[in-house]
Amino acid sequence: MERIEFRTVEQDCGLGGLHPSLVPYLNGVSLPDLVGRIELPFARRAGTPALAGSYAGLLSSEVWWPSRHHLGDPVLSWFGDGGTVLLGCACGDWGCWPLTATVTVGQDTVT
Repeated sequence: MERIEFRTVEQDCGLGGLHPSLVPYLNGVSLPDLVGRIELPFARRAGTPALAGSYAGLLSSEVWWPSRHHLGDPVLSWFGDGGTVLLGCACGDWGCWPLTATVTVGQDTVT
């Protein structure tokens, strides 16, 4: 079974100073790190390896508990497809370079 947790971490996000943001972790590894591993080969081919995984947690307090943002009722959605914004751009603007996913809540699982 996979374990997901949400941690509040201090990030710069290009806004000057550190700000609390919400970052998902899967089995103890941050989602930006996991996504960066997947994106790296593509980013290298495009000549922009620094872009791989260049995401930040979400700054908006709207997505923090007790919000149901990560439970299939997204507060932040970008592409008009009902997808949930999981991470935003490292610049601090979640709409600049969002990582989105479809979140489905079952009786015993969240996918």
